[in-house]
Amino acid sequence: MRVLLTVNCLQLHPLALYSSARSEEPGSVELTDKERKARAILDKVQQLGDGSPIREIKQLLKKSIRSDEFEAICKMLEEAGELLRTPKGKTFTLSLPKPGSQVLS
Repeated sequence: MRVLLTVNCLQLHPLALYSSARSEEPGSVELTDKERKARAILDKVQQLGDGSPIREIKQLLKKSIRSDEFEAICKMLEEAGELLRTPKGKTFTLSLPKPGSQVLS
């Protein structure tokens, strides 16, 4: 029996998303589509390293995440303090916040 839990991905710590993904055990929780896409963005930023150009990340995820969804999810992750968007020239770079750092809103 699967238990589905609809939770805004911003209320979960990023590591909490890993722990419950796609397990078939009784009482397990599956990720929503938006949570899976948020996890994909965070994973790609971590894989490419800090200061990754937003265009490069969007290009690599274009088959699984539409451009408008990508922007909306990035904005939510920024507001939650899980992702940092830094201007660099005419574009932006994405990075993960450093452990122990505070994001001021």
